[in-house]
Amino acid sequence: MSDINVIIKEEVIKANINESISSPVLSVNGQIGDVVLEKDDIGLGNVDNTTDADKPISSDTESALDLKQDLREIKTISTDTYILLETDNNKKLQFTNALGCTITIPTGLTLGNSYEGKQMEAGQLTFTNAVGVTLNKSATDTLKTADQYSVFGLDCTSTNKYVLFGKLELV
Repeated sequence: MSDINVIIKEEVIKANINESISSPVLSVNGQIGDVVLEKDDIGLGNVDNTTDADKPISSDTESALDLKQDLREIKTISTDTYILLETDNNKKLQFTNALGCTITIPTGLTLGNSYEGKQMEAGQLTFTNAVGVTLNKSATDTLKTADQYSVFGLDCTSTNKYVLFGKLELV
């Protein structure tokens, strides 16, 4: 094919494209003439410009969000003795007494409660149970944190029965 034929074919293609672009639309979605489309005309009747903050959510989503816990509050404890409270459930407890702290697990805390804490200073945390409370741990652990920045967890597994775990001092 010669160069002139290529140029002619290119010009024909460009002319067809330009004609298609500049030609008026004959019909849109079955409408003829000057067409003004509404959202119902193209199946968007239920669409609006509601902001995200104002959009409703399903009841399933609402139920799931209701179960979500807020970010846990940090509670700082600087005393040398502390009795665990019901309100400490799901908080991050930070113990800051340089000489340590004895933490007593009382009776009557709610089944399923979960406690988490951290030894922020050099003084060890020592755990003790009130009369009527069973405090379980690994056989190789003591009831003391191992060293500064040790973390612990305490779960209430049944009425007045707890499991202590974390970075604890070894026997």
